[in-house]
Amino acid sequence: MDIRKYTLEELKGDYPKIYTQVFGEFDSNHIPGYIYLGFRDEVYMGFMAGYYHDRITFYIQRTGTTPDLRGKHLAQGILEDVMKYLKTEEKVIFLLAQIETTNLPAIITALHTGWLINGYFTDTAGTAYIRIIKDLRG
Repeated sequence: MDIRKYTLEELKGDYPKIYTQVFGEFDSNHIPGYIYLGFRDEVYMGFMAGYYHDRITFYIQRTGTTPDLRGKHLAQGILEDVMKYLKTEEKVIFLLAQIETTNLPAIITALHTGWLINGYFTDTAGTAYIRIIKDLRG
């Protein structure tokens, strides 16, 4: 998959449209620093967005595919290709993310692909999440 990196500033007004296409309603509480778009044969597949937590750690806010491509494991493919890019091009060592505790398929996939649980929290709306971390050196 061809991964293209953009800053939020580069995408300007397009990011809310990209987000809405994948997740429905735009959530202005999750404004990323960087957006990685995935393409296959010049066809847009989906995106991953996040920001640098520190110099060696990238925090993933959202990963998803367009509705017509769901169920084909493409979000995992985007995530894997962006992880490779972050490791080789950006020298990132750790990835951080959070998953709603009700999203068992995502939790199972994360644990089977080397992510470790490193915390738990409940947001102000009462939604429970687990925090996960992945060491890209191993």
